[in-house]
Amino acid sequence: MWFHKYISEKWHFSRRVSAQIALLCICRFAEPLALTCIFPYLYFLIKSFETPESDISFYAGIVSAAFSVGQFLSSVLWGRWADVYGRKPMVLIGLGGTLVSLILLAFSTNVYMLISARLLGGLLNGNVGILRTMVGDLVTDRKQQTTAFTIMPAVWGIASFIGPVIGGALADPISNHPGFFGKNPPRLFVEYPFCLPPLVISLFLLWGMSLGFLFVEETLPAKINRRDIGRELGNKLYFILWTRWKQSGANDEEVEPLLRNSQGPDVESRNTATPQAPSDSDETPSFLTVFTAQSSLNFLFYGLLALHTLSFDQLLPIFLSYSVQGPDEQYLPFKFAGGLGLSSTTVGWILALTGGVFTIAQVVLYHRIAESFGVLRSLGFSAYLYPICYIGVPFLAVITAWFKYSLLSLILVVKTLAQVISFPASMVLINALAGPDGKMRGSLNGIATAVAAVGRMVGPTIWGFLFSRGMKSGYAIIPWWTLAATAIVAGVPVLFVTYGHEEDAKQDSPEEGESH
Repeated sequence: MWFHKYISEKWHFSRRVSAQIALLCICRFAEPLALTCIFPYLYFLIKSFETPESDISFYAGIVSAAFSVGQFLSSVLWGRWADVYGRKPMVLIGLGGTLVSLILLAFSTNVYMLISARLLGGLLNGNVGILRTMVGDLVTDRKQQTTAFTIMPAVWGIASFIGPVIGGALADPISNHPGFFGKNPPRLFVEYPFCLPPLVISLFLLWGMSLGFLFVEETLPAKINRRDIGRELGNKLYFILWTRWKQSGANDEEVEPLLRNSQGPDVESRNTATPQAPSDSDETPSFLTVFTAQSSLNFLFYGLLALHTLSFDQLLPIFLSYSVQGPDEQYLPFKFAGGLGLSSTTVGWILALTGGVFTIAQVVLYHRIAESFGVLRSLGFSAYLYPICYIGVPFLAVITAWFKYSLLSLILVVKTLAQVISFPASMVLINALAGPDGKMRGSLNGIATAVAAVGRMVGPTIWGFLFSRGMKSGYAIIPWWTLAATAIVAGVPVLFVTYGHEEDAKQDSPEEGESH
């Protein structure tokens, strides 16, 4: 697996840690695919249920909110269970839950079934927080964590590039690719024209579940010595592959780190060791110890950040797909409505290119910015880029074509830059609160996921309604300008956060100390 070698050489992690992070990336990859593939065709999917155009944004907001409702109801439990029963079982259950929700989504026949599928997807998956927890378990050095926590957002960026392409290209294949099927298209695509993207994404989920079961290590200290049947099978599979690899004269360094914890010869030593009873120091602290002044500030910012960023991500494809308003109905500079009238394929490519820019920026820019200016200063700067972007969006509907796409590109690049900085920086601050032993890291990330779910639940619902009302009343600026005001308020908690525990903050590295 070349990816783990790239991580090891670029960011100086050990071979074992690099291999495990690569596997976690694969497990993470399918979930944002499932989330983002629906964005290009959600407008057309809801419209296919004979929904009035002016109400589509409202129902789209509820569809997005349903996933977050499920996350809110279950993510704290998933995080707590990950601290008690282990990280790996919860990850595998989460992947299975996403798979079930995708199958239900593929065969939805009305908006209520669609909402139920998304709700189930949120309920059965707590992997957003758990996978971050596992990265924090694997990489404990604070400086290395600054880099490590950019990897999962980079995976999100890659998936958010591929997901919209899959969704835009494969949705309603009979209408979008009529020449491919001839006069007798498959009955499946006639009855369920939007089923193909979720079914294709399901294959990625099965791939992630298989690799996770066979090769991912448990990272919860109290459960490390527990027998892992999946790893035992993986070790046997590795032995077969390694034997053939050696017979072909290839270098075994490519596959060895997937399974070995050390450079020793016994690849199965970890999983066949006699389980040991955890000592008193392994006991999980009280759940209430998670809530401090600093953690509350971090949770508040993270929740508001999730609220306005997902609201934007939800509204933008609807706005791009919405029909164009004639100039006779416009009373500039404030009274106008309408969108850009783009097709699902075009919207998919716009979102895909944005995801590509996000991925490149995540890998190239974040750690350089954080090292140069510190985590806190970088976060404060990024927090106030968002309102600048949001204010300009509605005017895309009324400006000339040549300038329209230039402004859209600028808005998306600036918003991407803000997102590249703010999410990993916020995760670094939240995980730093776990302290050196990291015993509450799963709970911290579970609560962060739940708080973000509240934002993602409330945001799309409110702004979907505001978008609908704005279009009906002729004031397209209403949802976007209120979103900008919310982003301004969201930046306030950043002014009061510190890096880690108060006693740790005093011992930060120079660049981090300066960032405060």
